[in-house]
Parts: sequence; C-alpha cells; structure tokens
Amino acid sequence: MGRDYKFRGQKHADGEWAFGSLVTADNGDTFIMTLSKGGIGYHSNSHAVDPETVGQYIRSDINGNAVFEDDIVKQPGPIFITGMGFKTETEMIGIVELRESVYRVRGKTNNSKLTDSPLYPVCEVIGNIHQHPELLKEGEG
Repeated sequence: MGRDYKFRGQKHADGEWAFGSLVTADNGDTFIMTLSKGGIGYHSNSHAVDPETVGQYIRSDINGNAVFEDDIVKQPGPIFITGMGFKTETEMIGIVELRESVYRVRGKTNNSKLTDSPLYPVCEVIGNIHQHPELLKEGEG
C-alpha cells in the first residue's frame, strides 16, 4: 500500500490519544481500533473516542512527527506576487484542514495577515486545536 490510512482521536475514558483505524457504529458511536500481533494471532482493541477530535494522518513534518487534521503547524508563509516581484512572508502558524480535497493551513503570518496556504513538507507540528488552542491568537483559524 502506498498510503497510510491512520486516524487519531481522544478517548472518552481518559482523554489520551488513540491511534489506529476509524470505525463508526450504526448508532454514530466512534471508535479507534488497534490490531497487534500476539501469541497465535492478532488481538484487537477498540477505544471509544470523541468524534470531534478525530483526524486523519496526512504526512510527517520536518522533524518526523506525524501531522494530522486539526494540528497546529508552523511553516514558511505563502508567496505573494507584488508589483515588484515575489514576496515571501517569513512564517505562519495555523490549523491543518481538508478543504476542496486539499490539505491546507489556515492561520496568520508573522505580520498578522490572515491567510490560507498549502501544507508544506517543511511544516513543524507545534500542537493541536483540542489540547493547545492557546497557540492560536484570537481571530486566527
């Protein structure tokens, strides 16, 4: 398989993160399932999670950390075309979102310009909106 289909969600039981496959029951309950090899075969575990915290794995950041939907990342700002040529904002912080079938970062540049940018491979995960909303200044995201 060329792509990893992994999900994460915060467990109802203890607020910790569960990582694995996403399963939604007929009644709407949401679970992250894990499968581990042991003894004669495989063992599965299911973790009831808050569906509002579920995010899909996208890629690794510049440090090798997993990037999921709803992560807060720091990355180079977008390139703007000006009358004199190209201008790059030095840095932006924003939320990773799936919009129009593309993962994008919505946030602000270091000069407070609200922007929307592609998710760059050189991004760095600094938190997520569920545990670290303070990383986004008021009005961002």
